[in-house]
Amino acid sequence: MTASDKLLTICVPTWNRAAKLDRLLRLLTEQTQDPQIYDRAMILVSDNSSTDSTPEICSRHNDFITFVRQPMNIGFDQNCLALFRMSGTPYVLFFSDDDLPKPSLLLTVLPLLEEHEPSVLLYSFIQHPYDSIYTSLPIKDELERQYDIGRVLSLLIHFPKLSTYCIRRSGFHDDDLNEISKCKSETGYLFVSLAAKAYLLSPSRGVLLVRRPLAGSDDSAFEGFRFSPKVWAHQRQAVDFREFREACQEVIASLSEDELTAMLKGAYQHQSGGLRFTDEIVDEINSFLKQNWMKLLLPRYYRRVLLWFLACVSNYLGVERSFAQIVDWTARKWFAKAEREGK
Repeated sequence: MTASDKLLTICVPTWNRAAKLDRLLRLLTEQTQDPQIYDRAMILVSDNSSTDSTPEICSRHNDFITFVRQPMNIGFDQNCLALFRMSGTPYVLFFSDDDLPKPSLLLTVLPLLEEHEPSVLLYSFIQHPYDSIYTSLPIKDELERQYDIGRVLSLLIHFPKLSTYCIRRSGFHDDDLNEISKCKSETGYLFVSLAAKAYLLSPSRGVLLVRRPLAGSDDSAFEGFRFSPKVWAHQRQAVDFREFREACQEVIASLSEDELTAMLKGAYQHQSGGLRFTDEIVDEINSFLKQNWMKLLLPRYYRRVLLWFLACVSNYLGVERSFAQIVDWTARKWFAKAEREGK
């Protein structure tokens, strides 16, 4: 049976995570070999020129997957785009090589695609060290279909988890994909743009939301975390289609946080245990805050004047305390309130 006969391609972009990829492929192939799924889903892996044993790992799964190796590292976004281009099925489900699918993933997703035929399907995701409540989609019913353009954009931007994005591939043309590729060459969120474009191509199909979590991260998801807090800016930039800009100015504005705020949030979350950054990223945060301390004096940052003052006092007294620790000490309630309000 060819790809054109199937409904769904599970697309896995990978790079230098051989052991975790092996685990994922074992879990996915267990599902695709189920008689109820076998004729409807396939697995496509694109190796971004790994230097570890990824090719050997994939060769062990040759009977169950299609494996492609990029001749050079083309970046995460372009690797996702390459997978989307290569897929020959009506739907594409992206899945990160270090995430874990629930046993019910495909048995749940496939019937929903067949029955509802949405432009995009999103489901809840359990992100360690958080619980399922923190990462559940904000809907009351088990299923919700959303058509409003403002609500759709808000969902896509606020829940940009690769392993939850199932996108309708049918209807895309090369011009559509070229447009997306030119817009943002490397934000880490090109898959959000693909989902947004899928909705714009068929808004009457809507976005189908599944409240139940169908995937999650492993316990070591944030060990050695190397994603800079600058990601908040990229998250906003991932979708810049004119239709969304004109219809959703308030949503875009709500995410227009400057780098200073992003760095402060990253520092706070790191110190409070929400994110475990590597020493390199912590140093990047501290360096950025020290280089931009003058911004703390601007009126809009009045609460951060105290932060700056305490930093100066600590340095004067010779206290061994990083800027990140000071943020944790002075801004806990401030950021906790922002988290509760979803900002």
